[in-house]
Amino acid sequence: MEQIISSRLSGICAGNENFHPLDTQEVVNQMINLLREQLYQQQIMISHDSLLDDDEEYESVSNRSSVSMASVASAGQNWPNLTQQISEMKEQLTRSRSSLCQEMEETLSELKTTILNEVKQELHGSSKHLQEELKSKDQEIQRLRLELLKNSIDQGKTRKRETFESDV
Repeated sequence: MEQIISSRLSGICAGNENFHPLDTQEVVNQMINLLREQLYQQQIMISHDSLLDDDEEYESVSNRSSVSMASVASAGQNWPNLTQQISEMKEQLTRSRSSLCQEMEETLSELKTTILNEVKQELHGSSKHLQEELKSKDQEIQRLRLELLKNSIDQGKTRKRETFESDV
């Protein structure tokens, strides 16, 4: 395969654009057949794995690769069946994606609610703490004012009312 691609590339680089060894050796058809075989093997592996899961048995990896070439060759004959299986797999994937999206939305909603509640609690706690601190500062200011007034009275610096002769 690599040699064919290499020879095509060298032919194109040499300026021979009509050089198409891929067409003459039916590489594209071979690649399609290889992809079909690979798809068939993957489906067999998936069904085999699901059977193992259903029966709660585990077989070694060597048993998984025991697919015969005759069954792989029959994949070409069962192409309509394979396309049906592919469409069923696509439907299952679509269903699992939609359920995953729904689960993610529910999880995000729960996360939003949790974060919102935590923020509310934090704000409530902070505002309560600030109110208590403000109340404490107000009490301290009142205490300092009373102390200042007491000191002023003790020192005789209270306000004296000025009396005028006209008042007497």
